[in-house]
Amino acid sequence: MRRLHSMVWMLGSFLATCAALAVTLAQAANGQTAARADRWNAEDRAVLASLSLKRLAPVPVDPSNAVERLPAAVDLGKVGAEQAEERTRDAKTALNKQRAARPFLDHLYRPEQRWIAPPEPDTIVCRCEEVRAGEIRRLVTEQNCPGPNQLKSFVRCGMGPCQGRLCGLTAVEMIAESRGVPVSEVGYYRIRPPIKPVTIGDLATLDVPERSDAVHM
Repeated sequence: MRRLHSMVWMLGSFLATCAALAVTLAQAANGQTAARADRWNAEDRAVLASLSLKRLAPVPVDPSNAVERLPAAVDLGKVGAEQAEERTRDAKTALNKQRAARPFLDHLYRPEQRWIAPPEPDTIVCRCEEVRAGEIRRLVTEQNCPGPNQLKSFVRCGMGPCQGRLCGLTAVEMIAESRGVPVSEVGYYRIRPPIKPVTIGDLATLDVPERSDAVHM
C-alpha cells in the first residue's frame, strides 16, 4: 500500500509539472509572454513594487496579488481604470491556468478524515481557549450549536489571540461532520478587524481625521 501511494504521488507530481510546462510553452508560442511584459511600463512596475507585489516570471507580478492590489493603484491615480481592468483580466486568466490542476491535487492528496476532524474527544482544537474536540461535538449534538460563530458564544472557540487561524478549519469540519451537512452550509468565522493583534501605540499613531461629533474630555 505504501509503495502504491508513493507511485501515485510521483504520478501526480509528474502530471502537475507537465501541466505547468505546457502552459509556459503555449504562452511562448503565442507570443503572450512578451506582449504581457510590454504592457507593464517602468512606472507601473515601480507602483506595483511599492504595493509589495511579488515578481513571478514570465508574468510581471503574482496574478493573485495583481487582482487584489490593482484597485489600490487606481485609487492612487497611478494606473487608469481601463488599464487596470485589462491587467486584472490578464491576471485572472493567468491565475486560472495556474489553478487548473488544483482540484486534481486536492482530490489525490486529501488528508484522512481523522486528521481533518479528530475523533478523540480529548484532542485540543482551539489552543488559545483550550477547547477540546469532544466539547465541540457535544455542543453541536446536544445544544444545537449550528455554526462556528455561535460556537464563540458557547466556549469562545476562535476568539483567542490567533483569532481562529489555527482552529477555524478544524472547528468548521467538525461541526459539518456532527450535523451531517456540507462544510459550505456551516460557514466560517465572521472576520472582524483588526486581523492581527495591534498595540495601543499603533492605534495612537494612526492618522485619523478628527470627527466633528467627537467628545473631548
